[in-house]
This record gives sequence, C-alpha cells and structure tokens, in this order.
Amino acid sequence: MLLSAASLAAAAPSRGASSSKDSDYDLPVPLPSTAAAAAREPVAVDPAKRNTLVEMWERGVIDKGTHEWEPEDLRLLDKMHEAERLRAFDVLRDKAGTLRGFAVQAPGSAHQTLWLTKAGYNQYFFLKSQQARKFFEQKGTDAKWVFGVRDAKGKKIFDVSGMLTKNGDDLFTRILLGLPAEWRTPDGQTRSNVRPKRAAPAPAP
Repeated sequence: MLLSAASLAAAAPSRGASSSKDSDYDLPVPLPSTAAAAAREPVAVDPAKRNTLVEMWERGVIDKGTHEWEPEDLRLLDKMHEAERLRAFDVLRDKAGTLRGFAVQAPGSAHQTLWLTKAGYNQYFFLKSQQARKFFEQKGTDAKWVFGVRDAKGKKIFDVSGMLTKNGDDLFTRILLGLPAEWRTPDGQTRSNVRPKRAAPAPAP
C-alpha cells in the first residue's frame, strides 16, 4: 500500500523535488509537448480526467492520444508522485549525473516544475534498490546474504534480480522517511531502524 500524501509530506525533507536550481547536468530538460497534447485532448471529459491523461502522456505512462488508462498505469503515476516526494531528482542528479530523458517540464508551470518520466522512475527505482541493499549491508547483513532479508511478515525484500519487491519498496520507503520499520535478517533476527528505549533507572532503595 502506498503511503498517503500527508504522511509523505510530513516526513519528507523540506527541499522540493522540483527545484529549478541551475546546474549544467540539469539541462536541457525536454519541454512539454503541450500543443501535441492539446491536439489529442479528448472531447467532453471532465477536467480531472483530462488533466490526468495529459500528465500520463507527458510522463510517458501511456501513449499520447490514448484516452483511457489501466489500473497499473494509475499505480505507476502514484509511485512517480511518491518518488518525487522522496527527492528522486536529487538521486538522479547525484548518481546518473543528468535529468535528460528522466524528466519533463509540467505544461503551464510558472515555476518550471519537473515531472518524472517513466524512464526516470525506472532509473530511480534501480538506484533505490541499490541504496536499499547497501542499507541492509550496513545494518549487519553480509552482501552475499542480503537477498535473504525479509519484512516483519516474512515477505521477501528483494527479487532474484536484486530489485525491491512491492513489500520491500514499502518497507524501504518507510526507512527513507524515518518512519518506524522492522525487518528480519537471514538468520531470523528482528531488526529495526528505531533505537530501543532505555529502561528507566530503578528507584533508590
């Protein structure tokens, strides 16, 4: 289950993912194909659906001119929004060195707001999975056993290719946000990102 926008907004760093700070590796970000989108804009649909369609077109979630989406397309769009709140653009700038092909400017944006593209999300998710593996290794799991880490319910964190599973993605997102999370090491020990509370001192006799 995706974390709510309110939870993400409360826990995520204050620095906006859509920052337009000048950097050589940020340019050029493709401009939105507003004219092309408008030409294919469906007739007699409610504004909310039209806006979602245009956003999906620009991000590459669905083909431009397609007037319907599947449930998995909407889930991908939600994951893109979540990734942006998790500062996906900063991760891509740092690790990939560019946003070209990974972001587009939102149509009609007065502040050059960026949208993560499908290619950008896929690259971010790959980097996020690498980050998760490194995190669990730093928490005491040897690299050769890290794929054996499971969540508190015993579900796998990584798939056979080393990418985060859905359960693993949910767990690691909580960790990135600093929210309480528990996992099981390959030898069955339960670990947490929250320090145990110190026991209160015993009263003096």
